[in-house]
Amino acid sequence: MKSIHSIASVCVAAIVLFGCAPTKELTMYLQDLQVNGGTTTPPVHITKEPRENEIHIIPRISVGSTNNLTGRIEGHTKVNRNGVFEVDTVVRGDNGVYYQDDGRTNTFTYEGRNLKRVFPSYNLGFDLDFGLSKSVALSFGTNYAEVSGQGLWSYRAGLGFRSHREHLGVRFDVGWQWEELYYTAQTVVAERPLSSSVSTVAFYSDESKSSHGRFYVSIVFNTVHTDWLFNGFLQLGMTSQKLDDIKPRHLDFVLLSPFFPVPMDNAVQDDKRGDYLSTMVHVVPGLYFDVDDRIRFVAGARVSFETLIEDRTRSVLVTPFVQLDFQF
Repeated sequence: MKSIHSIASVCVAAIVLFGCAPTKELTMYLQDLQVNGGTTTPPVHITKEPRENEIHIIPRISVGSTNNLTGRIEGHTKVNRNGVFEVDTVVRGDNGVYYQDDGRTNTFTYEGRNLKRVFPSYNLGFDLDFGLSKSVALSFGTNYAEVSGQGLWSYRAGLGFRSHREHLGVRFDVGWQWEELYYTAQTVVAERPLSSSVSTVAFYSDESKSSHGRFYVSIVFNTVHTDWLFNGFLQLGMTSQKLDDIKPRHLDFVLLSPFFPVPMDNAVQDDKRGDYLSTMVHVVPGLYFDVDDRIRFVAGARVSFETLIEDRTRSVLVTPFVQLDFQF
């Protein structure tokens, strides 16, 4: 969960210098979050007689999971006994309205699922791999996916450490990956005078792209038998995603005085919104064969296990893929 932002120290100084003190509390909650994006993983690098200065160009395509995932993210408001955040509609003298939480109705912890993870129907990838030596390679790559009409890109760079002994090739990759996610967030902002239990409530709805960078690791074991038509491989890897810069910007409902920007001289701010954090462990079995001395065909299925999302409806995603490996 995000750290609580408080201006207590500022106000202590203000009390000493100016005689002021906070008069209200401003609390932010995350009611619902939808995150669109792929589960980008490193390509499968087959190790077979690695050479210094060799270049591999690897285009690939994978079929995305058609089943979405739902779960729970921290930071929802308290709810009534029916699991709903209940507010009162108050009519002003000019016939406008605003919304209040009376502080007595919403007393139960939210136990529903307020996180939805939407995956693309396909992923396109392109990777370059340079042999710095027989045992070390430098890799770069990009990935494109489309979800609900939004194009999303990811980029990665890393090092690969490889070895070929008789009938076994091994490669370990580690690197950094930048990835775009598209999110829709429903935020509640409650303003409560410190002398009262009643809060004035504003509802925000926002859609935006967010980019983040995270480490990835991968290890690939592959057989090397020149007299076999097909050889096998097994990739084990881990990737993660994070979304922590959600900012409420657009009011769903018109209020007399919107809360943002918030004056800092008389409000204590409490940000209860949770961060979206997903970590997946990938197990990728498959087969490959050499079309000729310079072209290799690789096919497999990525089996991805979600490990962090709370109260998730499913933990396993299966993504078939094919790739070509052009060697120079």
